[in-house]
Amino acid sequence: MSFEDPGGKRVWPVGSYLLPTETRLVLRLERRWTACCSRCGKKCPKGHCTDVTRRWSDLPWAGHPVSVECTPIRVVCPHCEATPVEKVPWADPFQRETRRLQQHLGLQSASMPTIRVAAQYGLSWSTVHRAEEKAIARWGGTAPEGAVAPGGH
Repeated sequence: MSFEDPGGKRVWPVGSYLLPTETRLVLRLERRWTACCSRCGKKCPKGHCTDVTRRWSDLPWAGHPVSVECTPIRVVCPHCEATPVEKVPWADPFQRETRRLQQHLGLQSASMPTIRVAAQYGLSWSTVHRAEEKAIARWGGTAPEGAVAPGGH
């Protein structure tokens, strides 16, 4: 865990002084799990190589924006015979927001305009709209069979 100023420079809290609200909290995750293939979802005990370090935006904490940082590995999948980047449990493929943040943005967008949610979290309208669509799709996938789909009659 560390803090960064808006320019990306690492900062340390001093004594009891509060850090400015624009200071970002970065949670660095170290791999302690068996990688799963992002294509078929099965466990892959063999890694191919490490990939670049990536960041995902998460829910704010104590008034600070939060990023989750991890260096995923490229796996050799014996099941689908591919070499994709491992599946990370907190985010969907090709997304830079955690599922928690997407769900929260989806809930916020249900009660206020998308542009207001975007301004509140410092995100673009398209990012909030995409997060809302992803959250609704996940919620629709958990509905019992025979239930009315979101937006359906």
